[in-house]
Amino acid sequence: MHHQSAAIVEHLAETLSLFQGGSPAARQAVREWLYWDVDALFPPVFGCYSAQLAERKLLPLNVDPAIAVYHHRRAETALWTLDSHLSQNYLCAVDPTIADLFCYGDVAFAEICAFDLRRWPNISGWAQRVTSLPGFKAPFQLLSMQDAEL
Repeated sequence: MHHQSAAIVEHLAETLSLFQGGSPAARQAVREWLYWDVDALFPPVFGCYSAQLAERKLLPLNVDPAIAVYHHRRAETALWTLDSHLSQNYLCAVDPTIADLFCYGDVAFAEICAFDLRRWPNISGWAQRVTSLPGFKAPFQLLSMQDAEL
C-alpha cells in the first residue's frame, strides 16, 4: 500500500507544483527515491516498529526475535544507503523535494524505534534541515498522536 502513497505524493507535487524538483532529471531522481523508499526503507523500519509495539504489548503480536533482528539489520542497511547519498543538502536537488519529505517520514519512525540518527551524520543533518522547513509537522503531530505512548 505504501507504493500507492508514493504515486499519490508524486501526483500532489505535480498538481500543486510544489516539491517536485526543478528539472526533468531532478523529477526522475525524485521518482527513484520514492520507490527506493517503498522497497528498501519502509518495510524494515515498519517491521522494527511492529516488533517494538509487540514488545511493549501495544499490539497483540508475537514477533520472533530472529525476525526483529532481520528487520533491524535491513533498516540499518537502508539507513546507510540513504546516508551515503546525502552529501548535498537534499536528496535530489538544491531545494527539498517530495523525496525528502517521503523518506523523512520513515526516518522519523526509525528514530522512534531507537535508531540513533547520530550514527548517520548525513541523515542527522538532513533530518534537521527537513524538520526546519516552514510549516513542517512531525508524523505524529499530523496524526494527533503526539501524547500517545509509542
